[in-house]
Amino acid sequence: MGESAASSLKTRCAQLGVLAVTLCICVAATEVSLRMVLPISRLDEGGPAPSEASNLRYEGSIFSRHVLAAAPLDVQRKEHRYHVNGLGYRGPEFPMEKPEGSLRVAVYGGSAVFDIYASDAGAWPARLEAELVEREVPGVHVINAGIPGHASFDSVGRLFAEGHRFSPDVVLLYNAWNDIKYFGSEKSLLRSFDPYVTQDDPVRTPRGQLDRVLARHSHLYRHLRLRFMLWDQDVGLEGLKARPQQKGYLSQAQLAQYQLGVQQFVDLARNIGAEPVLVTQLRLPVAGSPEEDRERVGYDTVGFEHDVLVHAFEATERILAEVGRAKRVQVVDASAALSGRSELFADHVHLSPEGSAALASFVADALAPTLAVRPHG
Repeated sequence: MGESAASSLKTRCAQLGVLAVTLCICVAATEVSLRMVLPISRLDEGGPAPSEASNLRYEGSIFSRHVLAAAPLDVQRKEHRYHVNGLGYRGPEFPMEKPEGSLRVAVYGGSAVFDIYASDAGAWPARLEAELVEREVPGVHVINAGIPGHASFDSVGRLFAEGHRFSPDVVLLYNAWNDIKYFGSEKSLLRSFDPYVTQDDPVRTPRGQLDRVLARHSHLYRHLRLRFMLWDQDVGLEGLKARPQQKGYLSQAQLAQYQLGVQQFVDLARNIGAEPVLVTQLRLPVAGSPEEDRERVGYDTVGFEHDVLVHAFEATERILAEVGRAKRVQVVDASAALSGRSELFADHVHLSPEGSAALASFVADALAPTLAVRPHG
């Protein structure tokens, strides 16, 4: 090797050395910075992912696919703040036993009830309470019993297994989107779901010893790992996208299943001494939706194209009306009044701040007369 070649090699090695040292310094500085601004939590101990403290904590349940962990938790997802109380419900703390002289309204559903694009006071169940107070309904408290991903059958299980212990005076069911996800499947509900096990969560559970060690000790690694896993597993605000195997048409068996679930919810509510109220779900997709609205709809989540999806929503609204007539239960047709209005939606069914306010006001108008004749306490 000539003198010039040796000199060139030394120069390159020196450059690589400087680059390596610079990279190590940048990595170390990033690690220290993250530890200063984010809480330390180990990926394999069930705590929130340190990347953005933006994960709700779930636990398994045999009465629904999962529940929110019954431990206080504050979550910051971009500009939205969620507080989960010690009972595992969104919102401020409340006692399990209803205070004397009060009225309780429990709202059941999925992420559209949880209201994922709103901070605590802006979520529509919280706004509903404020609206009812403005309408001079005394002692009213609204429980946000929404859990992202839940369908009507999850609401039945949770009302049966726990919700009755809160002694609600009125229970609302507001769900369609998560039921529609299965309207094209011929499989029964019994054969469609596996038990939720936290350790099986691919986003949270380390893969192998090296992954476990790095996830335990490095904030930076957990950041990068979470970003990759969210991309690799296609996780959105509604959880893991299952990409259901839909057939392009609505299964009559699944429509009957949805109707049965609504009927069971109504009967269960009455069995615990509560007044059931069915609320049609607001939706952005309607017949004749403009292209800019269609671009905001998660068709891949339900596996239906636009016309079939609209038909599915119409089927749920028709079923709610039929159950309402047959069982003489109040149906609040919010969808007929507010669906398809682009400014009210953040996406297909989740609401913008304007949408949350509009829905709360609409439901309050319908609910106030019902509460006015309910005995307190």
